[in-house]
Amino acid sequence: MHRKPVFPAFAAALAALATGCEWTGTSSSDSWSGSYDAMNFSGSYRSAATLESGSAEGATLSVRETVGHYSAGNYRYSGTLSHTPVDLASVQIQLGGITFTADGSGNLTSNYGSGRVTESGAWSVDVTQAPSSTTSTTTSTETVTASEIGTVHASDTSFTGYLKKANILPTSVQIDIGGATFTDAAGDGKLSCSALPSADGSVTYGNGAVSINWKSTPSFISKKTTVTASFTYDSSVTSSYFGQSPLSGSGSIVAIYSYGASSGASVVTSSSDITAITVSQSGQNLSMSTNTGIVMSGKFTAVRETRVASDSGTATYNAQFQVTSAAGHKFVGTLNYDASSGHRTLNGTLTQGKAVYDVQGVGPAF
Repeated sequence: MHRKPVFPAFAAALAALATGCEWTGTSSSDSWSGSYDAMNFSGSYRSAATLESGSAEGATLSVRETVGHYSAGNYRYSGTLSHTPVDLASVQIQLGGITFTADGSGNLTSNYGSGRVTESGAWSVDVTQAPSSTTSTTTSTETVTASEIGTVHASDTSFTGYLKKANILPTSVQIDIGGATFTDAAGDGKLSCSALPSADGSVTYGNGAVSINWKSTPSFISKKTTVTASFTYDSSVTSSYFGQSPLSGSGSIVAIYSYGASSGASVVTSSSDITAITVSQSGQNLSMSTNTGIVMSGKFTAVRETRVASDSGTATYNAQFQVTSAAGHKFVGTLNYDASSGHRTLNGTLTQGKAVYDVQGVGPAF
């Protein structure tokens, strides 16, 4: 979620206050004091807000949101984007200075690993690749045979771990789990097994990270089973990234992407600017509409009337409100009215999903 201030706040100077009354309500059946009938907020409030870039109904909208947190030592992350359907060519997943970029086919790529994203918003990334500066022309190699790298149990459907070395040579990897043998025969970092054709796996050559997933527990994993690895590595290079993610510290994972608007959504016009909000008041009930077509309705949730000491017939009003739209917008804030000057202001917070915007505007004076 992010907060976006849109324009400077407007302040109304109030006279010294002496007496007042207050009304609060929680449902449409709450009574409404006739003393508030003089309070009139209807009208058009200018310079209201700017939303995310977008276009007419059925087009796409852009969003930037926090989708998780990363920490040093962990390399696998996953989550779900808030808005769908996701434009698979637009996605970026950013964490710790590392950016994974979508290729339009559901793949997320980076110099530091790989991942996947779907139109329904599911995403995952493995941050495991050692930087290119740790690799060089191979001058010496060594082979490791049947080295234990972990265990799996009957209830497991995946395995993650690290080889004992880094800078692994392609096509040299063999992972044995019970009666299954996974190899990287194509030398592209993908692990496959003829005994489990539906399973998929990967090995990151730079730092030796291994990940294997299978749809259901194989029959030959009936109890705690040792996972062993055989491979050849470049012993002429020392990598500082062996057995760890290239991330340091901790922080937020941010997703930037576009998504298709649903058929019933109210979205902004091509200008993307909300330059006016029209308020219609009937007693405690409110309706608000923007120049871009967002229509919201609701009511006042609390009103405070304060009489000016020097003139008992003149009052200022501070009215809290909440309105919502069928498309999921929620607008919460206050309307202020100074009856002596006719000055009216609108201040609030407009949200849709995880996007949050400060909204402030000035209405016509009476």
